[in-house]
Amino acid sequence: MAMSASLARRELDVQRYPLIVVVLVPLLAIFLQVLIPRFIPKFDILDLPLLVTIYFSVGWRNPIAGTITGAVIGLVQDALTGRPLGINGISQCVVGFFAASLGVKIDVENPGTRLLINFA
Repeated sequence: MAMSASLARRELDVQRYPLIVVVLVPLLAIFLQVLIPRFIPKFDILDLPLLVTIYFSVGWRNPIAGTITGAVIGLVQDALTGRPLGINGISQCVVGFFAASLGVKIDVENPGTRLLINFA
């Protein structure tokens, strides 16, 4: 009974995004993460691709999609920043999985709830 209720909730509340948004928003976040710290060094503290990973993963409510999203965004970020390949890929992969798992448990239809999850 509990498993079918969880499955039904996951299927009803899944966010749908156009493909162009799913591709361009992470690329824009990665581009800004690479470009802005060159001019403003303190901006390096904020990890925009990680926030994008959390946002999409929570909205999709699918741990597999969250894991793959985090891995792809992290690997692209590693390739462009000069850090060892896989560091961001692994960390964002794990964060994407946990964000999607959390999205199944918490009602994330409210934008305020999503904002709190992103900055928590």
